Amino acid sequence: HCVSANDYLKIQKIKAFTDGQPHTFSDATDTQIPSLRAAVHDTTREYRRIFAHSYVEKVTNLLDRLDILVRAELTDSSNAERVQRAFDKEVELLRSKLKEIFLQFNYSCEQEVDTVLQPHMMIGAANSERKAAATAGSWGGPSHGQKEKRSLSKKVDGVKCLSYHTYNATIRRNGFYTSKARGVIDFNQDLYDPMERVISVAWQSVMVDAFPSFLKIAEGAISSAVTSVVTKQLVSLFPPETDNDCLELLTNTAKRTALRSVQDNLSRMETDIVQSQRNLNRTLLRRVAQRMSSGYSAACTVPNGKGKFSRMKDILEQHATYSAKNMFQEAAAQAISDTSDLVHRLSSCMKDLCENVIREDLRRVYSRLWEKNGVVDNTAKERLNECRISMLVELKYLRNELSKSKELVGMTGGSKNAASKNSDVICVDRGDGRSEKELAVSLLPNVNNVKPTGISATANETAASNEVTHVAPETTSPALSPNSPAYSPTSPAYCTTSP
Repeated sequence: HCVSANDYLKIQKIKAFTDGQPHTFSDATDTQIPSLRAAVHDTTREYRRIFAHSYVEKVTNLLDRLDILVRAELTDSSNAERVQRAFDKEVELLRSKLKEIFLQFNYSCEQEVDTVLQPHMMIGAANSERKAAATAGSWGGPSHGQKEKRSLSKKVDGVKCLSYHTYNATIRRNGFYTSKARGVIDFNQDLYDPMERVISVAWQSVMVDAFPSFLKIAEGAISSAVTSVVTKQLVSLFPPETDNDCLELLTNTAKRTALRSVQDNLSRMETDIVQSQRNLNRTLLRRVAQRMSSGYSAACTVPNGKGKFSRMKDILEQHATYSAKNMFQEAAAQAISDTSDLVHRLSSCMKDLCENVIREDLRRVYSRLWEKNGVVDNTAKERLNECRISMLVELKYLRNELSKSKELVGMTGGSKNAASKNSDVICVDRGDGRSEKELAVSLLPNVNNVKPTGISATANETAASNEVTHVAPETTSPALSPNSPAYSPTSPAYCTTSP
């Protein structure tokens, strides 16, 4: 696509016509700048949506854990030790299952590197090494003493040779030069091309397709194992007379907390994969440029006089031929080593998630069953409720301020789908059958007289309700009855603003 910022600025009368009228476009839309801005806004808006969704869920889970903490119905010291032993046993069984998932993930990644990426890297390096001399020889045209051969040597392997002045300008710029007549000239890319053609398919297969696919498979397997343990095995720890609402609250909170950690950790791993594959792909060409740098410098320092162009070409061709013997092999070996480091990082993160993170998340929720903290009195409960309401108001105020900032930089528009994903209020589905708007409206009367701490804003301004977006639960959860204590209409855990 052709994008012209210069024409856009002139058409919109942002830039003066001191260097003339717009050269190509007469309509601002045709410059593609509005489309580019919309694409950037949609991209950043999606990052905001993901962050807001994760943040709201974490706040929800935290407040639900506080709700569990203050429940007298869960206090039974006579069964505390038995429940703790049973919990530890089930969690150890879960860790064993998760360890198998981790080992399978690690094995799959290593196999991809060993059987797909490494062989193609070595073949590609051998191709570039074999063609390096011919490639370097194709860059320079005939010298002054070879005018009679000019017609025969204008092209080498179908590539037009460069004149002395263009060749000289290129080597003085470390092998990269943009010529008005010849366009972009990149000696380093020419040397790297045979290798790149071989490894590009394998690189795409491993880094872009296989690794993210293994993450998705691992995420599904981990989520399934965690859900099964929380909703079945751990539920069996409770006696039949346990209050059903308390049990559902405990189960749903544990499941959401653990699954949120799974999603956050795997999301960071996926980001690491994307960033690493970009960096590694650029590193290969950069290593070729580094090894050729001394050759360019040597070619620039040849003595002046008759035959200078031939001497320049000879030195650079000899350097390329000599360096190619190990330059590409070393670059390939380093790329494989860096990819192995990536696999090691992913495996370490996956191992920590499977062996420690999920276990600690579940322990933080279920430890209420055996820890002897006593029952929280009514005064503490009231303070907790005030804290919840205050959090709702402050988050709402910050969300409104963010909306104002968006308007200042022109991010009020966007596609219909993007707008539907970014709302001012996010409601987490609790499974109680109530509509989103009913849930939001039930909160507003409780915050009308509360002001954010240290923030100058009226309650009506900060509590004003905007569009409400429904966030589906991550997994199917048991429905809560309308009278269930697990539902608290004054808690922002059930409706809170996106940050």
